[in-house]
Amino acid sequence: LPWTNAAVPHSALHARILADVEEYEVHGRRYVRVVRARETRITNLVTHILMFATMFALSVIGYIPYSVVWGFFLFIGVATFDGNQLYER
Repeated sequence: LPWTNAAVPHSALHARILADVEEYEVHGRRYVRVVRARETRITNLVTHILMFATMFALSVIGYIPYSVVWGFFLFIGVATFDGNQLYER
């Protein structure tokens, strides 16, 4: 694996966004087929730059209340239910 993929693996949602899909129907049931998958290293580069910049912003980040951080994580968790196969079943 290239070095850019070693630290931050792509999520399933990120891979789904980068894929070109085709929907088709067989016997009344809808299926999704991946036609083409695009690769980008920009996401990894930006992620690593932001992680590096966070080291210099720790004094500012310390002023954010814990309840705001936990609320943000809760919102992100609930917002990603849409499209989750386990949740849709």
